[in-house]
Amino acid sequence: MTAALEPIGLARRIPIGEVLRMALLGNDERMSAGRAHEIGFVSEVVPRDRLWPRAQDIAQRIARHPTVAVQQTVRAIWESLDSTRTQALRTGLLYVQVATPPGTSRTQPATRGGYEVR
Repeated sequence: MTAALEPIGLARRIPIGEVLRMALLGNDERMSAGRAHEIGFVSEVVPRDRLWPRAQDIAQRIARHPTVAVQQTVRAIWESLDSTRTQALRTGLLYVQVATPPGTSRTQPATRGGYEVR
């Protein structure tokens, strides 16, 4: 079976050599969690018994943010992948302007202890 769609998407996220290896070896090889973290395929590795609690924690943190802001952030980042840097920045600015009503602060004050360091 030809591997095309997933590898094309991955080629923008991880080194091309890793994409080719995964696509060509298919089910004949598995990648360790450590290697996946090294190449940026995953952003964090946790012990198996902490996986679902950690995923739930991250999902709840994201869900606390304004829905429109989260949606526009994801949309702007994905759209930027198909643009030049200059065009991506222009589009990103439009998303910021559309999602932020006039007279509203675009920044939120920092909260002490309300963040996690990883």
